[in-house]
Amino acid sequence: MNKRSFAKVLTATDVGSNGSHQGGPLIPSSVSGVLPQPVIHVSPTAAVDVRVDVSRNGRALGTTEATVVAHSRNLSRNDETHLTGLLPVARPKSGDVMVVTRTGRRHYSVDIVSKSRAKAVKAQLGGRRYGYVS
Repeated sequence: MNKRSFAKVLTATDVGSNGSHQGGPLIPSSVSGVLPQPVIHVSPTAAVDVRVDVSRNGRALGTTEATVVAHSRNLSRNDETHLTGLLPVARPKSGDVMVVTRTGRRHYSVDIVSKSRAKAVKAQLGGRRYGYVS
């Protein structure tokens, strides 16, 4: 099993603190390969349900059902993928880092690393807002 992980520094839009209705963190297409990719047929939206073990700073918070949602913009915008269902459990804040690891078929772990503890993860990102990490 490939234990490839990606990390993303969360924005105010990702966590809903700016009044956005995004529903969950945006997953950049360059790192979305860790998550299952919903197949969009007719509707501009497709979803795949996944099980997620959620932790904060390495401390387990519980397991929840989440959804990987893909939106096609019909060439008007880039396609987007979001991971919904995490916000009520993880309660991330803007500047926190989300680390997502595939642990099984449609089973993932998500660790929300507080901004104050994220120095090591941010060092792996090399100044970028997201990317693959070990």
